[in-house]
Amino acid sequence: MSEQDPELQAFAKFIGAIEPWLDEAVLIGGWAHRLYRLHPLGRKLGYLPLTTLDGDVAIPPKLKAHETTVRQRLLDAGFKEEFVGEDRPPATHYHYGKGGGFYAEFLTPLGGSEYDRSGKRKATTEVGGISSQLLRYIEILMISPWKVELGKENGYSFSRKLKVQIANPTSFLAQKILIHEEREPRDRAKDLLYIHDTIEVFTDPSPSDTPAILDECDC
Repeated sequence: MSEQDPELQAFAKFIGAIEPWLDEAVLIGGWAHRLYRLHPLGRKLGYLPLTTLDGDVAIPPKLKAHETTVRQRLLDAGFKEEFVGEDRPPATHYHYGKGGGFYAEFLTPLGGSEYDRSGKRKATTEVGGISSQLLRYIEILMISPWKVELGKENGYSFSRKLKVQIANPTSFLAQKILIHEEREPRDRAKDLLYIHDTIEVFTDPSPSDTPAILDECDC
C-alpha cells in the first residue's frame, strides 16, 4: 500500500498519539485484520484486505498514568471528537481529517451486570480521559495479543519502528462467532469475510500442515 494513502497516514497518526499506551492497547477490529498480513506467520494473498475506516481499540478499565491523557494526545495530534448517543460519558469517535475519513473508538470489557443499581445500562466508562464503550467479549480479544512491527519498510512513516498489539487470530475468530447473532446483517457479512481472510492468511496451502494460528497461540 502506498505511503501516501490518507487512511494509512491517519492510522499512523493515531498510533503515534497513543504510543505511551501501546503495551496496554490492543487493536481488535478491521485494522487487526489488515495487520495480520504483516505478521511473520502470515502469508501473502492475491487480494487486498477489506478497507476499514474505523480503528477499534480494546483498553483495560485502567491505564498507566503518564504526563498527559490519551484524550489530550489525540487532540494534540489533530483528532476531533464526535459524540455519539446520549450515554454519560457519551460514546466518542476520534476523527482525523475531513469528511468520512479514518476514526478510532475505544472499547473496554464489560464486567458483572449490564445495569447499575438504578437500572441504567452501563454503556460507557471514562479511561485515560476518553470515553470507552463497555461491551461483552472484549476481554477475549485481549488474551495473549500478538505484536506487529510498523516502520518505513512496510509503509508507516514513523521516525523509529513501533510495535503494536493485535488480537491473536484465535481470539479474533472466537469473538466474531460469539457476537454473530447480535450483529446487524451488514456487519455479519463483514465479519464472515474477516473470518475467511484470517483463516486463509494463517493457513499453509499444504493440507498436511497445522494452521499457524494454532501453533502460535497458547490460549
